[in-house]
Amino acid sequence: MRLDSAVVDTSALLAIVGVLPIEPPDVAQLYAPESSLVEGIAVLRSFHEGRLSDILGDLALIGPTVSEWIGANRTAGTIAELAVRYPDELVTDLAAVAAAKVLRLPLVTGIPDLSGLDPDIATIVLPRRRT
Repeated sequence: MRLDSAVVDTSALLAIVGVLPIEPPDVAQLYAPESSLVEGIAVLRSFHEGRLSDILGDLALIGPTVSEWIGANRTAGTIAELAVRYPDELVTDLAAVAAAKVLRLPLVTGIPDLSGLDPDIATIVLPRRRT
């Protein structure tokens, strides 16, 4: 099912370059919190064992797929509210939930735990890739 637009989290961004064993998002316009870019770099650093050229190559593939990077300044209050309500969730994951809530868009993620955190947000969990 192709979506016109949605917010994606770090897991969905990393699926684009095949770092995670989930299907990449099928969305025409991707919106992503800037914190997902930072967290993605941390994962890529480990995945590529610090090889800068490989990290930059993956970022060059991810970057153009994102229509807009959402700054935390637009969603800080909502992130804080979610962080208090769900203290066991990573704040960077909650930033994607907050962006979806503020932009009134569905959330696309590879993390099933994020589904249903907010009843106002439609959440699509990316399926695992078939081997």
